[in-house]
Amino acid sequence: MNRSTVSFLEIQQSHRKERAEDSRALRAGKVSARKLQEINSFIPVDAKMKIADLAGYVKNRRVR
Repeated sequence: MNRSTVSFLEIQQSHRKERAEDSRALRAGKVSARKLQEINSFIPVDAKMKIADLAGYVKNRRVR
C-alpha cells in the first residue's frame, strides 16, 4: 500500500485487530502479561529515565 494518508477509521481498525491478537496470545499462554506490556511499550524496558532539574520541573508544573 503506497498512500500518504490513512483514515482515523483505518487506524482504529488496525488497533482493534492488534489488541485482539494480543488477547488471543495472552489467553493461549503464548506470552505473559508482562512480556506483552514490554512488546507494546514505546519505551524500551532497559531505558533509564532522568529529570535533570526536578525542583524546576515541579515549580513549573505548579505555575500552569
